[in-house]
Amino acid sequence: AAADVNAAAREVFDGAFSPDGLYFAATNASGVAWVTGVDGGFGGALARAPYAQFFSSDFHALVHDARGNAHDVNLGCEPHRAPRLPLCDERGTPHGDAFQRPASLDPLRLEGYDAEQAALARETA
Repeated sequence: AAADVNAAAREVFDGAFSPDGLYFAATNASGVAWVTGVDGGFGGALARAPYAQFFSSDFHALVHDARGNAHDVNLGCEPHRAPRLPLCDERGTPHGDAFQRPASLDPLRLEGYDAEQAALARETA
């Protein structure tokens, strides 16, 4: 079984070329992503990027409600509605300020999302 897991981790799950054809991104079933390009990636920016990148909330436990929706135990909200906490390495250690996203860009909201969620909550109440 362990050999099967290791083999699955090496298999490409999905991949795509950039519109200009200079870069290729791929993922595996474990969610690991690779980006490669002809110039080292986006003018060398990828060479400077941290190897492992996780939001600190990626390590939080999740619970599911009666409708199957996931909720972050620590933050008390759905993961996609959570604030973007610091970008960390695989041990949860935050990367430097140069790699953090400005808070002014959060949260990403889709027009009409809140109204739709409120209507769904009324229907199930």
